[in-house]
Amino acid sequence: MTKRSFEQVVTAREEACSRLQEDLIQQKTLLEIDIHAHAENELKTAVRDFVNKVELSSKQALFQQTLEDFTWSNILSQAQRDCTTQLRQHQQETEALVAVKQQLLTDQLQHVRSQLSAGEQQLQDQLCISTHLEAFRRLVTARSGVQDWLADRAVRRQLGARELADAECARSWKLASGSAPRAACSASSPLARPATLRRNNVGN
Repeated sequence: MTKRSFEQVVTAREEACSRLQEDLIQQKTLLEIDIHAHAENELKTAVRDFVNKVELSSKQALFQQTLEDFTWSNILSQAQRDCTTQLRQHQQETEALVAVKQQLLTDQLQHVRSQLSAGEQQLQDQLCISTHLEAFRRLVTARSGVQDWLADRAVRRQLGARELADAECARSWKLASGSAPRAACSASSPLARPATLRRNNVGN
């Protein structure tokens, strides 16, 4: 091999090495770019996954809180409905009890009024009976007084007749014997018992 040929071969190989080195440098640059891009993609993916995970956790927490709020809202709504039902039932029972008490008070008031009316009627009847009894007592008293007056008058008349009889008897005796035996005339007179006559008149 000649020197010229050897130099050409060396030059060709140097050029080939240079091209190969350039290719390697280019490949290294591309590889570094790819590695950097891959790293950026992995970082972006990791960040995106982290963000998604955080968002998912936040959404899960929000959903859990919403579910708890909904559950508590249902519980409170049910409690409110139960309380409303109990209050309505208690109100109905209270109204029924008030109605019963009012009816009892009305019945009691009517009973008291009936008793008062009956008492007033009984009092009026007693007053009427008392008035009639008083009138009857006065009538009996007046009749007894009249009877006593009539009896006394009859006795007085009988006593007057007795005195006249005694005087007539005494005059007769005086004319006959010249004396006046008043005791004998009184004993023999048919009007000698004025008390008996008074009792008989009173009885009549």
